[in-house]
Amino acid sequence: MHPVVMSRVPRRCYWCPYRRLRSRRQIPEVLVGHNGALMRLAPETAEIVETVATGRLVLDGDRLLPAGAPLLRERKRMLHNGMVLVTLAVDRKGALRGEPQISCSGVLDADGDAEVLAELRAAVEDALGRLAAGARRDDGQLAEAGRLAVRRYLSRAIGKKPLIQVHVVRLN
Repeated sequence: MHPVVMSRVPRRCYWCPYRRLRSRRQIPEVLVGHNGALMRLAPETAEIVETVATGRLVLDGDRLLPAGAPLLRERKRMLHNGMVLVTLAVDRKGALRGEPQISCSGVLDADGDAEVLAELRAAVEDALGRLAAGARRDDGQLAEAGRLAVRRYLSRAIGKKPLIQVHVVRLN
């Protein structure tokens, strides 16, 4: 097996110090790898086999995630702004069957903000009532109208923009 020098060097000074080291120490082979280089050192000559993804990882429970993963960004947003879950029960034509069910985790106090919650429900009902008949048959458009109504109302009322999820339940 041949001795191999491995190092991470900037690309602009690629071989300079390694040529001198190779000649002084009588090293037969010099392999310079950059961040992410996967090297095979034995049994034949050393070579860069593949480039692998690099970067910071975060331990989330029992799994590793990239530090900038969307999951972690959403969790951070929920930490600072809370989360609102809206459930809309509608018939085939998209008409509401009952009032929207709204859960506000980390956004509103269930006891102290009852009036704000009632106004929020009314804002969602009003936004859905303004939709065209064709749009009411599309779950995506119903959900988006509900999401925007919640976002606009809470932004005006309490100055927060929480993470908002809307679930549409079609009743037959």
